[in-house]
Amino acid sequence: MNIPKFFQTKKAKILLGLIIFIVALRIALPYILLHYANKTLAEVNGYYGHVN
Repeated sequence: MNIPKFFQTKKAKILLGLIIFIVALRIALPYILLHYANKTLAEVNGYYGHVN
């Protein structure tokens, strides 16, 4: 199977890695922000609650 020459270049590999990183960050971001918001709210004195 022949791989197109573009995908064999260093530039293409960096671009592919960057795209994979951005997609993974996009998938993980809601969970990261939820954890951060709940942790921050837990530190507020007199406040009882959480973010779903």
